[in-house]
Amino acid sequence: QKNRRYRPGLYEASPYALCWADENYYLIADSARHGITHYRVDKMTSITITGTPRAVTEESRNLDLGAYSRAVFSMYSGQVQPVRMRFSNALAGVVIDRFGRDSMLVPDGASHFTFTAEIAVSPMFLSWLAGFGGKAQILYPASVVEQYRALLQEALETCGPAK
Repeated sequence: QKNRRYRPGLYEASPYALCWADENYYLIADSARHGITHYRVDKMTSITITGTPRAVTEESRNLDLGAYSRAVFSMYSGQVQPVRMRFSNALAGVVIDRFGRDSMLVPDGASHFTFTAEIAVSPMFLSWLAGFGGKAQILYPASVVEQYRALLQEALETCGPAK
């Protein structure tokens, strides 16, 4: 019905940065409820400046905004963990654009490379990878391989009968 549905309670957060991703602005902040997290700015209402000094935690002190934005796909959070992937060489530019020029691409035969990155594993990350079809695969860890298989299996089961 296109009516806003608000989450219960008030959210209080110490802002650190504003980030542009997928055509939206996100506030990167530290909250007692979630730690370092992000909120979509266009969905915020009734914002109040409290005058409370910014909270400085160990997590916020070590916050690397570039790494945070590279790890979080479409601003969907997940458990951050190292994920080893294998790509066709044709996708080297895509990987460098997504993860930065400092990314270490390790040759794997004549036509592929492997790459390990800290990823907030989420359905959006898995869907991004699935978009490359057979030109990309997850090698490690096994738990992420299984999440990927489950997502693909669910997609197959819901796509309807073949003609």
